[in-house]
Amino acid sequence: MISTGDKLGRYKIRSTIGKGGMGEVWLADDTELERLVALKVLPKDLANDAERMRRFIQDPFYCPIVSQVVSYQILSLKPCL
Repeated sequence: MISTGDKLGRYKIRSTIGKGGMGEVWLADDTELERLVALKVLPKDLANDAERMRRFIQDPFYCPIVSQVVSYQILSLKPCL
């Protein structure tokens, strides 16, 4: 379970932004790039499901409403834990 103040690799969690069927989105500090990021975290039990992982990776590319507002950048596909 992730909580405010936790560190996930280079990211320090600030607060939760939202939660949905694919996981949780957290506001975090990227300690390497020294900037705020929205960090989407897929639960471990879903990360082993190939179809869920495919959808998780493609999500930023197929969400036109959000992509009009936010510029996406995939920072890492590696497990942070």
